[in-house]
Amino acid sequence: MTDSPEQLPPVPPQRKQLALSIATGISLITMWAMVFVVSQTDLPDRLARFDCTVAEGVEEFAPEERLACSAQYIVPDDGLPQLIPDRIDATADGEDDERAPLLVEIPAPDPGEQGPGPAPIELVDDRNGNGRADAGDELRVRFDVVNQLGRPARGISIKDADPAVGGPTAEIVLAWLVAIAGSAAAFTVAARMTRHPTPGPAVVSATLVGVIIAGITVFLLRDRIITPLVTLLAWGAVVVVRLEEVHDMRTRRWAAALAVMTTVLLVVVILQLAIMVGPLLPFFAVYFADRRAENRAAT
Repeated sequence: MTDSPEQLPPVPPQRKQLALSIATGISLITMWAMVFVVSQTDLPDRLARFDCTVAEGVEEFAPEERLACSAQYIVPDDGLPQLIPDRIDATADGEDDERAPLLVEIPAPDPGEQGPGPAPIELVDDRNGNGRADAGDELRVRFDVVNQLGRPARGISIKDADPAVGGPTAEIVLAWLVAIAGSAAAFTVAARMTRHPTPGPAVVSATLVGVIIAGITVFLLRDRIITPLVTLLAWGAVVVVRLEEVHDMRTRRWAAALAVMTTVLLVVVILQLAIMVGPLLPFFAVYFADRRAENRAAT
């Protein structure tokens, strides 16, 4: 028969420190393994969020008319390729259910009276602040779509010419399998060494909770590795480390949130530091939250 938390003796501080230190070491190895796996491939090219200026209510545009368009682009690891016009697929309704290609051009600079117009490629999210388009930075690509068909064009479609653009790469999927396996190993060490009354279900619950919240983080942030892994570890640690009678789950959750927010800040400021420090935060955040609760109970 499994003892209830009240019946189990308190975990000695030295044992808990050792447990969370081992779990933290596994977390750090997991982070390094994920970064290594992802580094073996280029970032996927992604052209998305196409936006074209079309007059309201107009369903076609005349021969030789131009549509001013833009698209979002994430710079891949191998630098900025020749995006325009090869990467953009602009078509209109054609004959016999076939699509008729439209012309894609870089707009010519227009000095005008107020100075030069917007650049064809504009850096809109400089992640490291160096003023250059590096891997992972976001650009706005401006281009014109020209109706060269000699007839009014209907059913305009503008998209990335690469049908695989934007999908998860095999390396990203493998990295997240490594993350789940490494996190489960860290959770198992933490659960068993802190004498959790139900270590198996606790590990499963911690992994599921962590993966769900980490998935939300992936959608909210562009970071697919560092912050989501710290989120998985932090919220899993909240669940898996044995909660003694004097401990406070609310304090643990605040500590986990602080660990995640610290990682977000580090990713923005110094990416390499986030890789080194991020995995150290989750389990020790829970440890210090528990110590705070124990000190409150002792006074």
